[in-house]
Amino acid sequence: MKNYVGEGKTVTITAGGTVTTGDVDVIGTGLVGVAMYSGVSGDSIVYAIEGVFQMDKIATGQINAGDIVDWDVSALKVGKAITPAAGDVSDFGIAMDTVLTGVATIKVKLHQKGAVS
Repeated sequence: MKNYVGEGKTVTITAGGTVTTGDVDVIGTGLVGVAMYSGVSGDSIVYAIEGVFQMDKIATGQINAGDIVDWDVSALKVGKAITPAAGDVSDFGIAMDTVLTGVATIKVKLHQKGAVS
């Protein structure tokens, strides 16, 4: 097919600042990606936009496997039913395990249905 570009599992973006492998970034108005490589401003950074990733979680609140989760851009952490603030992304992923209050990380499957607040 002459107009096929790729599988759509990654996106390459020019970095606006320093990026470290594993950083979670909001791209545009609702695309959430995980940096696959490190770089500095002006570098082309490949972000995974599909897959399951271990991410930092807001310490308060239990999240159950299958719950829809949000990205808190100011805390740089996953939360559930967070009160949206500017830049937060609702409904960006699905929890892949159950974690209790106080647990610092969670596995999240990206699903790209969210929108930036």
